[in-house]
Amino acid sequence: MKDQSIIYSPVGGAGEIGMNMYAYGFKNKNKVSYILVDAGVSFPKMDTEPGVDLIFPNPKLILENLRDLEGIFITHAHEDHLGAIGLIASKIDCKIYCRKFTSEIVKDKLKKVNVSNKRVVTVNEWPFVVKLKNATVSFFPTTHSVPEASFLIIKSNFGTILHTGDFKIDKKPLLESPLDYRKLEKALGGRPSLCVVDSTNMLNENKGMSESLLKEPIDKIIKQSKGRVIFTSFASNLGRLKIIAEAGKKTGRSLVVFGRAMNNMLSKATETSILTDFPALVDPRKAHLIPRENLLVIATGSQGETRAASAQLSRGKYMGLELEEGDTFVFSSKTIPGNEISVNTIINNLSEKGVIVKYSDDRDYHVSGHTNIPDMIGFYKNIKPLLVVPMHGEIRHLMGHKRVLAEKNIRAEIVRNGEIIEIDKDLKIKKDASNRPERLFVDGKIIAKSDNIAFKERVRMSSQGLLVLQIGYKKSKTKINVHFSAFGLPRFEDYLDELKINAETFLNNMAKKKSRYNLDEFERFVKEEIYSISGKKPIIKIAEME
Repeated sequence: MKDQSIIYSPVGGAGEIGMNMYAYGFKNKNKVSYILVDAGVSFPKMDTEPGVDLIFPNPKLILENLRDLEGIFITHAHEDHLGAIGLIASKIDCKIYCRKFTSEIVKDKLKKVNVSNKRVVTVNEWPFVVKLKNATVSFFPTTHSVPEASFLIIKSNFGTILHTGDFKIDKKPLLESPLDYRKLEKALGGRPSLCVVDSTNMLNENKGMSESLLKEPIDKIIKQSKGRVIFTSFASNLGRLKIIAEAGKKTGRSLVVFGRAMNNMLSKATETSILTDFPALVDPRKAHLIPRENLLVIATGSQGETRAASAQLSRGKYMGLELEEGDTFVFSSKTIPGNEISVNTIINNLSEKGVIVKYSDDRDYHVSGHTNIPDMIGFYKNIKPLLVVPMHGEIRHLMGHKRVLAEKNIRAEIVRNGEIIEIDKDLKIKKDASNRPERLFVDGKIIAKSDNIAFKERVRMSSQGLLVLQIGYKKSKTKINVHFSAFGLPRFEDYLDELKINAETFLNNMAKKKSRYNLDEFERFVKEEIYSISGKKPIIKIAEME
């Protein structure tokens, strides 16, 4: 490749929804300097990752080149883009660049892991420029479902790169200005050589909807409801929260916000002047004292999180408030793939109480924060990129994005997690697909690779159970005794005696023949016995007692 080229590698986010993390390298005379864009997490699935708290990608390329890392750039304040920043910053010492609102959320993440917030550099939007050794980076304002979402405009000797992060085309956004194409063209300074672009909604052929279109249906349902009204939405969707709160104020309802994450977001938005006239809040501990017809609640837990306010309300009480027949519960959100079971559990629990539930079939109460196909075509018509790399999506989203680009005769390259490409000024691409992406699991205070055997054992224990055997000689010292302890094996006592007799007989016979028993052979025997009796293959642990 030529001396002046760029390196791009998705650490996470290119092949999945979530865990967005992208590495860029700027090559100049065989020396490479790097930046990391975003540091996101995803959340575990109980059936395959039981007990795990968070998942984030391992930035191996960056860790191998720490001396050449110049900074981390955070595009916006969603967990799938900054949820791992504290974990990453505790291992990587560099500056973290973001806009004002996002910086406040980042500082909270750093505080939790005792990392100094002096590393956080709060930057203004374009034309402000962050100057690096071999590149400059600007934050260009766009619209999304959280305030201050930004494109990154990266300029180097290679050319101009536009990294979109998450965005949508909203001509009437609630908290910010719509995307200004004329200003964007000026900031880019011509056709971008490379665009790395959000693919989340690239299977959706409908034209995108503005957040402002939700005002009327939300006003209507609150006016029509006789009992309490509860909305659940993403905590960071402050424009949505404002619509709901103002609709409640019009009808004279007292507003309560349930959930630490949502209250924290509202607090940060007020501190940074994102929200300047949000309706007054009532102490959540007093919600149960407010007459039903006068109460509006906004609650966390739209994705079915078991400890969040929505799930607790569906099961019973939350801060003394219990929902009743005739109350209305609205999901002002889309269920993220993988969360359907937990969300449906909440819906069923509420329905059993007689609560009126509005959810995913009722599209009046939610619009997406990502760009659909028609709006994306308009986006490309305006910026005219030379090369596009789809990101942020499962493989089906990336491939769908590539098909749309092919129809418009725009060159595209799919780069999956872990792959590394180098692009020269002539847009010739060299790809290294030999690197496998690694996932790290946050398990309490421990961080371990996802392939650690402990996680596989945990999954197996959850479905097959655990059998612990203690082997020791009886007082006579002539016969070996086996003691069984079973976990997660129903009615084990029904066949314990049979299993114990067979196991002790096998072990003692083996000891007589060979003058010493073999634990591997014994374990194989017990596995076959327990399977023939119960049809289960529990994890077996054997301990020898003196």
